[in-house]
Order: sequence, then structure tokens, then C-alpha cells
Amino acid sequence: MNYKNIKLTKVFYITAVIVVACVIASAIIAPITTETVKPQNGDSGEETDTGRVYVLTCDEDRLVAYVKGADRPYIETTTAVSSLPYDVQARLKAGIEFDNEEKLRDAINEYCS
Repeated sequence: MNYKNIKLTKVFYITAVIVVACVIASAIIAPITTETVKPQNGDSGEETDTGRVYVLTCDEDRLVAYVKGADRPYIETTTAVSSLPYDVQARLKAGIEFDNEEKLRDAINEYCS
């Protein structure tokens, strides 16, 4: 192939057009593919769990959380329940219920710290 006939300015402009086209395409496609949940009428902007109940309990001396009615754990930790105070251990054995995920995660953070 004879490289003397290739003009670098032409290659530069073609490359620039391709790059600009890619940037424009990604600017159009990105908001579509990464759409966030928008508040509906009457919502305060907080994400709500529609009727989910979370249960924080112990499983083989580990702190775990389930969605009520589910068979598999929703969140598993390595925190030993036996390292927690006795009153907390008793409450965990019975199961502590939470009406939203934020409260559940706050409780997990408290018990794991």
C-alpha cells in the first residue's frame, strides 16, 4: 500500500466526526438507559418500599435480614449475634421488623459497628 497518497488532514477530520458522533450518541442514550425513579404526585421524593416488610434476625449466629415471606436472605452479614447484648439477641431471635429498607440498614449498621 502506498502511504504517500493518504492525507493526514482527511484522516483527522474523519476521526473528529466519528468522535463527535459518539459523544452525541452517548449523550442521547445515557439518560434513557440510566433513568432514575421520579417522584409521583404526592410523593416527597423519598423512595418507598411498597408494602415490603423486612425482618432482621439471626441465622447460625450471624445477623441476617429477610424480606418477610422470602426464603433466601436479603442481606447477610458476618456479625456474630453472640457478640451482641443479651436483650438484643433475644429480640433478634424473635425477629425485628422494619417497614422500610433505610431503617433496616441503619439497624444493621448499628449492630455491626
